[in-house]
Amino acid sequence: MEANKNKYSRSQFKSGERKTAKREERSNYGIAVLRNCRMSPRKVRQVADLVRGQGVDQALELVSVLPKKAALHIGRTLKSAVANYRNRDGNEHVEESNLRVATAFVDGGFSMKRIKFRAQGRAAYIKKRTSHLTIYVASNE
Repeated sequence: MEANKNKYSRSQFKSGERKTAKREERSNYGIAVLRNCRMSPRKVRQVADLVRGQGVDQALELVSVLPKKAALHIGRTLKSAVANYRNRDGNEHVEESNLRVATAFVDGGFSMKRIKFRAQGRAAYIKKRTSHLTIYVASNE
């Protein structure tokens, strides 16, 4: 069985071509990242799964009516990704109806550890989780 091959060769890694290749791959997207969102990644992923792959206008409508706190954070990050896409060269007049959410993913951030005092002198640790939200917006074409 053949091992997984890396898409970039060792010589590209040494010469810095890998970094420019990745930058060119990302140049077709508007990217927005929200770091250290004070919500559990599991809760944010529920809304991110609904938004992923939809048109931007549909996603913004959906987020505006969802009764979840994560929808507020995803809506703001999505608007930022659209603005970042428009700030790229020659994309100032792109309509939201011509854009789609290419990908949206949620990673875990740091966990704040708190102590909850329990019976008989014991203590339990509570993890207050945070998350990192990343949204990529691309054109429909």
